[in-house]
Order: sequence, then structure tokens, then C-alpha cells
Amino acid sequence: MLSFLLAPLALHGCGAVFEAWSEGSPAQRAVGKGVHTVHKGDTLYAIAWLHGLDYRRLAEWNDIAAPGYLIHPGRSLRLAPPADHRRAVPKKADKAQAGGADNKPDKRAAARAQAAPAAWKWPLGSPRAKPRATKVGSGRGLLIRGRPGQTVHSAAAGRVVYSGFGLKHYRGLVIIHHSGDFFSAYGGNDRLLVGEGDAVGAAQPIAQLAEGRGAGGEAALYFEIRRRNRTVNPLRYLPAL
Repeated sequence: MLSFLLAPLALHGCGAVFEAWSEGSPAQRAVGKGVHTVHKGDTLYAIAWLHGLDYRRLAEWNDIAAPGYLIHPGRSLRLAPPADHRRAVPKKADKAQAGGADNKPDKRAAARAQAAPAAWKWPLGSPRAKPRATKVGSGRGLLIRGRPGQTVHSAAAGRVVYSGFGLKHYRGLVIIHHSGDFFSAYGGNDRLLVGEGDAVGAAQPIAQLAEGRGAGGEAALYFEIRRRNRTVNPLRYLPAL
């Protein structure tokens, strides 16, 4: 099932070409360079997504407090750690107190908390044609053909951390934070049905597809899965076609 992503292959009937899949940081060239000026509608999650960064590291480098991660338009955020930056390391006494004999963490519970969602679903139902690998903005994901106005569903349960039109290349975009530090993104929409902070269930309606920009105006959903700041192959998680 995955073999069609391992080597270039013409997509029957539309002349598109599959790209060889390679996992990794989606925007390594952006890491360590420059700053991002916050615009109206930006969120820390969206900025981290755009530049291929872990949102917690971005917050740490810019002294942005959790859990709200509040940022204001006009602020410049550094996209790399300061030259004198050192990640905080707990003292031995703190480690002993946190994980001593009387307070041992349940390793199995911790493993469950870090696990990926148990079941992922195709966001447009069963695709009418095999999706093709593509690169949009700083991410790598799948283009899934659909119909203008078709309802997009969440691939798994989670919480919406971005819903808007502010990220170039993605059009109307929804980003959902799932268990195990997994995120999914849904781009190419013209109507968004959920807002930031909303809890969503698996297969819940979250957006509607926009008309396509290419020949024939065919609509397509851009779908991506990341774990922290690393793009992963969605076909490893979605049901087999």
C-alpha cells in the first residue's frame, strides 16, 4: 500500500507525480534563522507549525508563559535559542523528589499518555483516488481530491490549536493537537467550522473545501500529520485504501 510513495509514479488520469517520501523536520532551513513578526490572528502553535519548530521550544526561547502562550501583533519572535541559552535541567534533589521510591511514576501510564491516537480516519472519507504526496509551505503531506464545499472531518479526537486564514499556502487551515504530541493539519478550505480551543471528536466536521485553483477547479484537501515538529507519513496511521 505504501509502495506508491517510495518512488515517483504517475497518478493515473491527471498527470501528477508522486514524490518519494522522506520523514524529518519540515523546515530545517528556517531553524536558527531570523525572527517572525506576529500578525493579527497568529498563534504560537501556528507560528511554530509554519517554521517547523516545537511550540514549547519557541515559547521557551521567547519567554512566553504556558498554558495560554499569549502573543500580541507586532512582537518579534526569535526562531532559534539565544546564544547563551541553556535548557533547564532539574537538580538531583528535585529528580529524587519527583521520582523517589515513594513517588515512582507509572511507566505504563506514561507510555499510554504518549501514545498516538488509537484510530485515525480519512478526513474526506474514503478517497475517490489515491492521494499524492506533496509539499506545501514548510510541511509535507497528502493532497486528497474532493469536491468544492465537501465537509472535512477530524482524523482523530483532539483540541483545535489553530483555525484561520493567516498562513500563506494553506488557505483556510485547521490544526488539531492530539494525544502523544501528534498534530494534524487540514488546508485548502474556504469555511472553517471550529475555533481555537474547541475539543473535537474523531470524524467531527471541522471545515468545508474551497474550490480548486488548478485546471478544472477540482478541490483538494492538504492533510498533514506531525509529531512535535517532525513530519510523519500519514499513510502509516490512516486506514488502508
